[in-house]
Amino acid sequence: MYKDAQKRIQDLRLHLLDMSKLSQRAVDYAIKGYKLGSPEFCRYVRRGDRELRELHRRITEICRQLSMKELALLEGPDLASVARFPVSALRISNALQATCTAAAEIAHHTMLLLEDVRRPGAAALEKVCYLINRLMCLCIVALFKKNGQHAEAVLLNHDLPRLLEQASHDLRNDTTRQTAIPAALELAIANSLKQIARQTYEIAEAIVFWLEGPRLVVASGARVSL
Repeated sequence: MYKDAQKRIQDLRLHLLDMSKLSQRAVDYAIKGYKLGSPEFCRYVRRGDRELRELHRRITEICRQLSMKELALLEGPDLASVARFPVSALRISNALQATCTAAAEIAHHTMLLLEDVRRPGAAALEKVCYLINRLMCLCIVALFKKNGQHAEAVLLNHDLPRLLEQASHDLRNDTTRQTAIPAALELAIANSLKQIARQTYEIAEAIVFWLEGPRLVVASGARVSL
């Protein structure tokens, strides 16, 4: 039983790392598709969807199979974090799946936007894209290196909610962008970016819980405002 639990934990970590790489790639392609006005990047977003679903299924299955009795058999200085890992892994996996769904929505709306006359992306929205991509990368690095400080950096970032609010405000009030269809599409992209932002904070919180245990998250107010 000890070896079974150990292998399941190892498989869980490997599946989660694979899923995180696919999710980061999807977000990166979606953002590049919008910022560069590139249909090619938009088409790449959904590559790996089948693999992503399978990884999510496997992660969910392993998390349900691992019992407290099995986890209690594991030994080592990080026993507490190992016992918390399945809970965090399930949270992270669900957040990564939601992130990919939002990335696919960005790609879809960008493709529709490109059917219209191409204009430069909204400046405020491009700032959001840059920051979301950077924070998502921090989460992935935190996951790979088991580094809680990177996850903390995400949670302590207060710029993202402000930039999202500014982007939505600018899109609603910029008279040069107010033709009905493009304006609605860019607002839809902003909403999908907001969803990715929520999931990024969720991933960071789950990583902190895994590595450091339950505690009050200092920057929880930033997440609530998204």
